Order: sequence, then structure tokens, then C-alpha cells
Amino acid sequence: MAEGDRQGALGAYQKYLAIATPLAKTDPQNTEWQRDLSVSHNKIGNVRMAESDRPGALDAYQKSLEIRTRLTQTDPQNTQWQRDLSVSHDKIGDVRMAEGDRHGALNAYQKSLQIRTRLAKADPDNTLWQNDLVWVRNKIEELKKTPRAGQRSRSEV
Repeated sequence: MAEGDRQGALGAYQKYLAIATPLAKTDPQNTEWQRDLSVSHNKIGNVRMAESDRPGALDAYQKSLEIRTRLTQTDPQNTQWQRDLSVSHDKIGDVRMAEGDRHGALNAYQKSLQIRTRLAKADPDNTLWQNDLVWVRNKIEELKKTPRAGQRSRSEV
């Protein structure tokens, strides 16, 4: 992916997914395998999004979100899984925004904001979580400033 070979990256991620899926199914209690599976779906979603395949990206991100939701329910104190869940909401928000679904994007970003706010408050010295919080707040502000379809921006008025 970093070299610009999206198809090569997609093929590699799909091979990994083909390995991770049966492992995760054989031992659903193995949280490491479940997280690996969610990461695989996320990476496939990233390639699909880069290829402008928004339905494919959304499908992959939603599969990742389902796994990450289950993981956070099994251990709500696991901050890495909480962060992973917020990233899934962000990715879905990005797809919704690209589709022109402002309401869906805002809903996804607000779910991420709730998680990131909790994490940032729990550990104010964690710079990653503070950055995440600023990032999602900026996404929400950008969304609010973006004119709706058929509506002129302030600079056009």
C-alpha cells in the first residue's frame, strides 16, 4: 500500500483474512485472533476506500466494527480496544462523508468522540489520545462547515 500497489496490498490483506477467519472461528474466545481479524477487515477497507469503492470499504469497516464492538463488551477496560472501536467509527464516518451522507458521518464521528473523550479524560497525559480527541473534533467541525448539497458556502454568498 505504501508503495502505491493497491491491488498487491489488497491481495496480501485478503490472503491474511483467509488465514485469520478460520482461526478466529475455531476459537472465538481468543481475543488476539479476533482483533487480528478486525485489523484485516480494516486494512481491506482502507484499500477499497483508496480505490473509491465506497460500498466495499463500508462493508469491510462494518465487519471490523462488529468485531471491535464485541471485544469492547468483553473487556470495557481495555483501552486499546476502545481506541480501535473509535477508529472503526471514524472510518465509517469517512465513507459516509464521501457518499454525501452528512447525517451518517456525523453520527459515526459523534460515537468516536464519546469514546475518545472518555479515553482522554482517563489519561490526560496520553498524547495519542489527546491527538485523537482533537482530530475527531476537527472532523465534526469540518462536517458542520461543509455546505449541504444545493446550499452555497459562505464564500459563494
